[in-house]
Amino acid sequence: LESEVAALVREQPPRRGFFVSSFLPHVVEHLHAADKSMPLAVICDSAQQLAGWTSLPVEALFLERGLVTPGIIESLHGAGKEVFVWTVNREREMRQFADLGVDGIISDDTKLLAHALRG
Repeated sequence: LESEVAALVREQPPRRGFFVSSFLPHVVEHLHAADKSMPLAVICDSAQQLAGWTSLPVEALFLERGLVTPGIIESLHGAGKEVFVWTVNREREMRQFADLGVDGIISDDTKLLAHALRG
């Protein structure tokens, strides 16, 4: 399916910034093989998964909120990677992650997120 996804993204490119992502490292590698220009991300929900990012052709990491620390953000930014945190549904955490300098926050409550980041 990775080559089909790559072909569809080429045929119908998103209008704004995007990443194609997966929890599965081999899927990320196959997507890269199908289209080296596609912006890729890996989704991490464990420390073990996070530790393997260095071998992947990714521009971003989507981290479960329990994995995000100032040191992780600094390390990933230092390596030129974007950092997104998921799933953040509490206003206090939204502000904390924004203050830490993550590049994006994924939430089920977008209205609350917009409110939290305005203030």
